[in-house]
Amino acid sequence: MVRPGSLGAAVMVLCLALAFTLAPAQADQVRVKEVKVVAEDDKLVLQVDLSGRLTPKLFPLGRKTKKPRVVIDFVGAQGRRLPESIKSPSPMASAVRVGRHPDKIRVVIDLVPGRLYHVEQWFRRDINRYILVVSADRSS
Repeated sequence: MVRPGSLGAAVMVLCLALAFTLAPAQADQVRVKEVKVVAEDDKLVLQVDLSGRLTPKLFPLGRKTKKPRVVIDFVGAQGRRLPESIKSPSPMASAVRVGRHPDKIRVVIDLVPGRLYHVEQWFRRDINRYILVVSADRSS
């Protein structure tokens, strides 16, 4: 029989055990080394150079507002000397912002409202580069 409060203690012990197990892996964290934004033809290309392999979380924000954005979270990554803002070389975006958080590096692409966009992404394993390409959706 489980006494009230004992389950919480068991979960706490399990969480602490997992934290100690995972702690050594943090010493080998992936670093964001550089963030570049270039315009190629009618596309905006984001290039993020990393120190190792990392799959970011990508999601759109503001689709129903007048501030559409693409957000890319590099969870667990750290970075130094990253710019806070990058001027967009493409007319599709007004700016690209880089945020350093304790648990992630976040890159936000502020898109120009009133368009539909197509986003593609991939990771070049040979050079540890994450690439995201934004283009205007031609089907609309």
